[in-house]
Amino acid sequence: MRFIPSSVIGKLYNRTSLRNENGLVRFTLKNRLSPAEIHEILHIEINGQPVSRDRVSVSIEQSEVIPLSMLNPDNPMDFPLGR
Repeated sequence: MRFIPSSVIGKLYNRTSLRNENGLVRFTLKNRLSPAEIHEILHIEINGQPVSRDRVSVSIEQSEVIPLSMLNPDNPMDFPLGR
């Protein structure tokens, strides 16, 4: 999927989670839809400004934080229901 509709994002994004911590932006998503895998994140914007992929890291709950560049179709990240 290349584009996630805002109606779906609204079900994933935890509305009160956006934080500025030590000069970094942090937010959380919770899978409320169905078990899934994340294969790629192609584009991120904050206030209409693109964020370079090399400045983004991801993790699921307390799992290891990995650079976004390591997330790809050959190395997907599990996105379990309820997490």
